Amino acid sequence: MKRMLLGTVVAIAVYWLLSFTTGPLGGAAYQGLSQGAYVWALALIWAAPGFLGSLCGAGIAGRRFILVALALWAVSTLYILQWGYEMQQPARPMTVLEYLGNQWPSLPVGLVGTLLGAWLGAQVAHRLGQKPNNSSKPTPLRGAA
Repeated sequence: MKRMLLGTVVAIAVYWLLSFTTGPLGGAAYQGLSQGAYVWALALIWAAPGFLGSLCGAGIAGRRFILVALALWAVSTLYILQWGYEMQQPARPMTVLEYLGNQWPSLPVGLVGTLLGAWLGAQVAHRLGQKPNNSSKPTPLRGAA
């Protein structure tokens, strides 16, 4: 339970700290890429905090963290979508479905990034948690040297 709580706190902290880089990186990508490439680059930029936060959280908490990572992704994504939709309305009114259509690349890329980070972190936690094989001791199968 303590590892799950610590993993969640670390994931939120990493996500929060990395979220400060998404704005400047997005602005640089906007200036340097075509519109089609920019949409996908922005999706990857927005997926990075979720990936790295989930990687760190699952590295601490283990494979059970995947559900927490999904919950963190869902809460943050819903908040960002709601905030972005409200900010968009005065400038260019559109329906919710139109807005979601504009955000389409970011949603699956962010979800896959979060799941991949949680899975890789769980793999790292599993490998680090294994007891090392002390191969210097003789076993019945190898016999004494």
